[in-house]
Amino acid sequence: MKLAASMIIRDEGDRYLTPAIEHLLSFCHEVRIVDDGSPGRDLEWMDRQENVFWISNPGPTFFEHEGRARQQLLEWTLASKPDYVLSIDADEFVDNPNLITKACAQGAAVYTLQMEEVWRADQHLHIRVDHAWRPRPCPILWRAPAATDSDVWKIPDVQLACGREPLAVRRTRAVASGATVLHFGWACEADRVERAQRYFEHDGGKFHADKHLQSILWPDELVRLTTVQWPAGLANQREEIVERASRGLSKVAS
Repeated sequence: MKLAASMIIRDEGDRYLTPAIEHLLSFCHEVRIVDDGSPGRDLEWMDRQENVFWISNPGPTFFEHEGRARQQLLEWTLASKPDYVLSIDADEFVDNPNLITKACAQGAAVYTLQMEEVWRADQHLHIRVDHAWRPRPCPILWRAPAATDSDVWKIPDVQLACGREPLAVRRTRAVASGATVLHFGWACEADRVERAQRYFEHDGGKFHADKHLQSILWPDELVRLTTVQWPAGLANQREEIVERASRGLSKVAS
């Protein structure tokens, strides 16, 4: 049962990419990556990693047209003929990989993972639960098709907010895997500010609700968090994740 992790990256070398790939290779057979224009130095070490395969995005970049960039990723991933695909980002980690392995063995067409937004990472995880940030099921683990010539095995042709799953996956009833995917993309405050500005520039409320974009930079008193323990499944990556999540905080404070 071949499980391929599938991700698109850009300038991730100094963020969570290294522990993310280490984590994924502990339960996936391979990691398939499309690079969206990172400096060459970010990728040199990946050439030496067994079962990590990557190409440069030949089409429009993520923020020029996310749907087409993700379509390149989909085609690159399916070219390796996996049995299952885990559509994941380079700043996301699965709390209990054993549940993914178990789900693939059970054979359902589509599984959901509970997506949780980590706003701070220290001795504990602080998960955002207000507004549109609350935990939600996402159908990001799915069985690959025998043939991909159908239009339903396409990513929606949308400039932003297209989703990471093909239309066929969206139209299939999903089963809960029981696993959680922890998104650390907002955990570093400096990254949060930079990413918010990027969305303001390229989105401007056209694809995401304006209030949702503005809420990225809400002051602490407006943000609702719940505190949870670190999962055992991230014991090997915990120290590195915390270190990377803390980068830039002193710079922002000054």
